[in-house]
Amino acid sequence: MFGNIKLYSKPKEGEYKAVINTLKNNKDVVAVHPNFITSKNIEIGMSSYFYVRLRKASDYDLLSKIAEQMSVVIVEQNAFLPLWYTLRCTKTTSDNTLNIANYFYETGLFASAVPDFLSDDLFCSNDPDFSQLWGLNNTSNPNIDINACAAWNVTRGDGVSVSVLDQGIELTHIDLISNVSSWSYDTESNSSPSQIFGDHGTHCAGTIGAVKDNNTQVTGVAPECTLMSISNSLYGTPNSRMKRADGINWAWQNGADVISNSWGSSVQYDVIDEAIDNALEYGRNGKGTIVIFASGNDYGSVGYPANSNPDIIAVGAININGTRAGFSNYGTELDVVAPGVDILSTLLNNSTGLNSGTSMATPHVAGVVALALSANPNLTGLQVRDIIESTAQKVGGYAYQTTTGRSNGSWDDEMGYGLIDAYAAVQAAASTGGCVSSFSNQTVTANTTIYGCSTLTVQNVTVAAGAKLTIVSGGDVTFSNFEVAPGGEFDLQ
Repeated sequence: MFGNIKLYSKPKEGEYKAVINTLKNNKDVVAVHPNFITSKNIEIGMSSYFYVRLRKASDYDLLSKIAEQMSVVIVEQNAFLPLWYTLRCTKTTSDNTLNIANYFYETGLFASAVPDFLSDDLFCSNDPDFSQLWGLNNTSNPNIDINACAAWNVTRGDGVSVSVLDQGIELTHIDLISNVSSWSYDTESNSSPSQIFGDHGTHCAGTIGAVKDNNTQVTGVAPECTLMSISNSLYGTPNSRMKRADGINWAWQNGADVISNSWGSSVQYDVIDEAIDNALEYGRNGKGTIVIFASGNDYGSVGYPANSNPDIIAVGAININGTRAGFSNYGTELDVVAPGVDILSTLLNNSTGLNSGTSMATPHVAGVVALALSANPNLTGLQVRDIIESTAQKVGGYAYQTTTGRSNGSWDDEMGYGLIDAYAAVQAAASTGGCVSSFSNQTVTANTTIYGCSTLTVQNVTVAAGAKLTIVSGGDVTFSNFEVAPGGEFDLQ
């Protein structure tokens, strides 16, 4: 059994060594090793094992002698590569695996010595088309994606309801069905279930919440959120705008935490404005539903309704290289950008396909908002908007600068605050209020994340087999009668 411990703030060298020594002196702790964070915010751990390659078979005596000197044990000789041996540090080993492996190599007596790093060497999803989702994990330009994999180590959006006001979601789609709510609404008929007027809504829904790790097609940004389908033709049919307002009002009145809108209108309508105001003010029991709109694809200024209310999150699109998509509207009202060119997602008839537009960028933001709310459901709508804006990545080489009326960091009229960052947003959300000071008398049977206040008491808690308890600490954590069963996992951050 192993666990991760993350310090709340960066310690001084002496403080760090003191923490390490305290852990080592615990009779139940066999070994303590540092972890590392890559430029993509992916954590790489290190086990007690390391590997040594002999120069020749007769060097085994040297290996055995130095292993004894360093208080490490020789575990086994590799059956396929007989010059390679696996060794393991013990409780009496004086240093961590990395430094011990380096010592073996620096003796000059062995051909190689490397520590056993703990990292997921596959994509962070087993869905077969995940490698094509550059917006979530960009292998061509690793600094141009939303850092979804790192965010999923904290939350995947469970407990958050995202309404998609669009042409309807294919409710039985094989990669969506597990996340689609049975509660849907058709604005055209004022009834349930929602209708299908095209594949636009299903594509948006897949980017938000396609199921993860089901070995099927793609995955969404918030792959454990609940998707609510609110259908409208989105064509210029009679009474269409009133019906769209109805959809917004129905969404927040029926529990939508987030409303994703990948559509616009060439004319401003007071009834739409009022519906948006209602959602922003009264949704989520007064905390405010988060309303997100595409900026539009007119090669010009931000369109309506994205430009109608400063509390809306207005979204532009970027390409795989991190520059603004040529079609993406920009200007004063633009808040953030997200991947919006050649986006693979779900389509009708259980299929998938590529689409481009600010319509594709908007659901990326809706998914990140869902992750943030899952990390901290007590956030107000305004707090969420501030988090999304203040954590955005300054990509593309644009002239981000301090701008009057823009208080969440440097801003640019083509990129807003920049490219959304799921991991940074989740971290910021977790540290913004909503903490607990006591977690007691619990048996954890499912993956659970607890956000601690400046002090947190964990008492009479058991983590069952197959479950993981993650505690994000805001300060000191005290444990009493705490047990992790075999097959369970515990992570203290």
